[in-house]
Amino acid sequence: MKKYNFDDIRKNNLLLYEYIRGSHAYNLQNPDGSSDVDTGGIYMAPAEQLIGLGLDYQEQIADEKNDNVWIELNKYMNLLLKSNPTVLESLFVPDKCVLFEHPIMTFIK
Repeated sequence: MKKYNFDDIRKNNLLLYEYIRGSHAYNLQNPDGSSDVDTGGIYMAPAEQLIGLGLDYQEQIADEKNDNVWIELNKYMNLLLKSNPTVLESLFVPDKCVLFEHPIMTFIK
């Protein structure tokens, strides 16, 4: 089964929430411009990953440096129940850092 990437999630309308996280979210980036922009996100797994034995289930998508990390909704909810700091941050980012928010996220946040 195919592994999905950021573009696949966007193209298939599976993205629920995307936000800027880390230093840029809180104006703590280096003044010299050397800080990269980190993003986080939440997405729904495609149906083919959820149907069957779940052998192809992909719980997160990340780039090589883990600067951009999107978590699948089921994993996100489990981490939220455990008060995971990274997941908790996603609930409290400033409004200016929210890049995309599906209406369903209003019920989660």
